[in-house]
Formats: sequence, structure tokens, C-alpha cells
Amino acid sequence: MHAPALQAQRGYEGHGRTLPRSRRKCHHGCVRLPIKYSEAAVSAILRTGGSGHRGGTVAANWASMNRTFGHTVPALIGTISLVLAGCAGDQKAPPTQAEVANGEALPTPPPVPAQPASTDSPATAPAPVVEQASATQPSPPGDAAATPEKETLTEAQVAQFADLANGSEVEQGKVAQSKAKAPAVKKFADMMVKHHTEAQQEQAKLFKKLNVTPADSASSAALKADGEKSLASLKEASAADFDRTYMTAQVDAHQKVLQAIDEKLLPVARTPELQAALRKMRATVEAHLTQAKTLQGQVGK
Repeated sequence: MHAPALQAQRGYEGHGRTLPRSRRKCHHGCVRLPIKYSEAAVSAILRTGGSGHRGGTVAANWASMNRTFGHTVPALIGTISLVLAGCAGDQKAPPTQAEVANGEALPTPPPVPAQPASTDSPATAPAPVVEQASATQPSPPGDAAATPEKETLTEAQVAQFADLANGSEVEQGKVAQSKAKAPAVKKFADMMVKHHTEAQQEQAKLFKKLNVTPADSASSAALKADGEKSLASLKEASAADFDRTYMTAQVDAHQKVLQAIDEKLLPVARTPELQAALRKMRATVEAHLTQAKTLQGQVGK
């Protein structure tokens, strides 16, 4: 082999000055191979051109180089192709249309960082707690829906209660006047009609003077219901049982009215005239209760 060709071959095999630069790595880590002649080999070829160095000519030198590199250059090209293919193999092939259609090739979106809670917006205020009114609280004055035991009457409701108490006694007394057998019971019935009629009339004048209009209440409703029940039982009672039935009802009615005067009517009366009328009514009811108890004992034997 001619000297220039041998020198070029050796320069290709690693004796040239380009060897240190050719060993640099690509970004995939692959080692680059020398792909050009060294400067020394090329210079040697050029120096021998036309000079007949060692009896060689330019044509002979090129022929020698062609024979020398005719086997190495194809191998070099194949090696470079393999290296490039290896580097390219690290890269992921582009997705096919089928993968894109099925959503397989879609990249996973990066996680979205959680947004910090804003300190500008005011905190939600807790809902106010609404306390329910206790069922045991006393009802306000004038509440007709309250129970008789818990309500506090007004003077207008006192007027209604007193009027109903007198009216109930008058109605029951009139039934007893026609059905009572014992003379003492009949006489008692006459007294009930007379006294309670007078009391009802006097109280009506007083309420008109005081400009008080009677108003309903739970207590007056209960009194009215009791009076209607007693009146119905008197009308249905037989002649033999009437006197006992009537006197039992009178004792019960006068006891309830007397208790109501002491606990509900007098405590709420503010007008002096109304207070006087209620005290007079109380004395009459108490006297009637004493007589009713006596007669009840007599007719009950």
C-alpha cells in the first residue's frame, strides 16, 4: 500500500487529529464515530499528486485509496445508520390515527395545583339559632286559645265569664221550676232564677258604663260547655231522679264559679266598680253553694 493511502487509513482508524473531537457523545449518549479523513491523510494525498512520490502517481494513489476504503466506507455507513437508528429508537413513534381516535395517544394532562383558599371572601356566618317558645310559658292576656288553667283574663273576658255564669244558672233554674218534685228544690230553683237574673242585669249596666265589651276566653268556653252539658242532663232526667241530678249539678257549678272568682276574676280586676260587683257576686255564689250542699244531702237519701 502506498504511504499516503496507508496514512489516510491510519488517520481514519484513530491516528488523525480529529479523534478527540469524534469521541464526543450525542444528547442520547451515543458515541460518534469518525466520518471524515484526518487532516494528515488528506495532506499526504495532496503532496504526492504529480510528484511521483516513491514512484507513485496521482492516479495510482487514488486507486490505492479506493481499494483501501472500498471495504471500509460501506461498513462505516452501515455502522452510522445503526447508531442513528439506535438514537432514534429512544424517541417515541408518533401516535397513529386509531390511537388518537381511541384517546390512547392523548398525553396525560399535568396535575392542576390546588388553589389556596381566598382570604378576601368573608367567612360564612353560622345560621342563627332560633329558640322555640316553651309550651309551659304563660299565655298573654286575652289569648282565647289558652287552657283555662294557664290563661290570664282581661277585664273584658271577666265580663264575659260573669255573664255566662249568671245565664247558665237562670236556664237550669227554669227547667227545675217545672220538673222539681221536692218543695225545697223548687224553692231553690226560684231563688236561682231571681238572683242570677238580677245579677246579670246589674253587671250588664256596669260593663256598659265602663265601656267594656265582653270577650271570649278559654275559661268562659269551658264554663259554657259545662253549663250546656248540665242543662241537657236535666232535660233528659226522669222525674224520680231530677231533684238529685239538679242539686248535684248546682253544687258542682257553684264550686267552679267560686274558685274562678277567687283565682281569675278578682286578681285581674282594676276598676273599683268591677271589683265591688265581683265581691257581691262572690258572696251570693257562696251562699247558694251552702244551700245547694244542704239540699243535695236531703234529696240524695
